[in-house]
Amino acid sequence: MFPIIEAWHSSGLTQKEYGKVHNIPVHVLAYWSVRYRKLKSPVSDQAKFIPVTYEKPATSPLEIILPNGIIIRFGQPVSVNYLQQVLKGCSV
Repeated sequence: MFPIIEAWHSSGLTQKEYGKVHNIPVHVLAYWSVRYRKLKSPVSDQAKFIPVTYEKPATSPLEIILPNGIIIRFGQPVSVNYLQQVLKGCSV
């Protein structure tokens, strides 16, 4: 089946079109296409993930600078209700 999958790739046709022309069910082409791709893939299953490091940003998640010069910084996420109460207390 791999030569057929290679012929399909080089044809430029969709699986449906190629299957119709060559009397091959689409599900058969799809199945063998996946098998072909897995076999021919230069990347192993274990190498598909790369390590990622994350450093917490130095700035706080939320900073509000009011027109009167007051700066409000939150070190963690806050609810909308809490934020509204804080802003009411600052006479915005």
